[in-house]
Amino acid sequence: MHRKGALLCSACSGVLLLAETGLLDGQDATIHWAYAPTFRKNFPSVRLCLDKVPVASGQRAQFVMSGASASWHDLVLCLVARLVGPTAAQAISKFLLLQWHRDGQTPYLSFQPKLDHGDAAVLASQEWLAGHFSVAGPVEELARRSGLPERSFKRRFTRRRGIHPWTTSNACACRRPNIGLSARKRPSMRSVGRSATKTPRSSAGSSNA
Repeated sequence: MHRKGALLCSACSGVLLLAETGLLDGQDATIHWAYAPTFRKNFPSVRLCLDKVPVASGQRAQFVMSGASASWHDLVLCLVARLVGPTAAQAISKFLLLQWHRDGQTPYLSFQPKLDHGDAAVLASQEWLAGHFSVAGPVEELARRSGLPERSFKRRFTRRRGIHPWTTSNACACRRPNIGLSARKRPSMRSVGRSATKTPRSSAGSSNA
């Protein structure tokens, strides 16, 4: 199928099957963040990008992947936008109440810094960032300290860590998973149930008339 030009797609851990074929060697890929250590151990030649949902890679962008199982609709909308058009993807998104994970998996990551990559310059940057993430322009400061051009430093850091230095900086500041969710007060199931069964005043008024 691949030799005939077919698109190969995966959601969540399905990318493991694609990686096993060797077709993703040297390419970008994504998977659920919980599987990242296992994926990197078994497929070190694949560039894992956890801060993106979805990811398209290959010369023809013929490999399309989404990270977590609940992000399957990102994959669907991406394919609709590509094969039919962005207008159709937007219409489907509105009709089915689907929302893009535009921040990727970053708000949900359990921060576990990778320290065994063997790059002394990146390791020194990680150690400095852990104590100085609150400074203004931390990524620019990291690049300056590394002695590398900023773009070169970002590419090197991302290649070793699997995530962008900005993502690492934000994770250092948060230091806990699900920050996007835990920062907001969530309603209890009891209050949700009351809201669902409560009769609107306008309806009650019309029924008594």
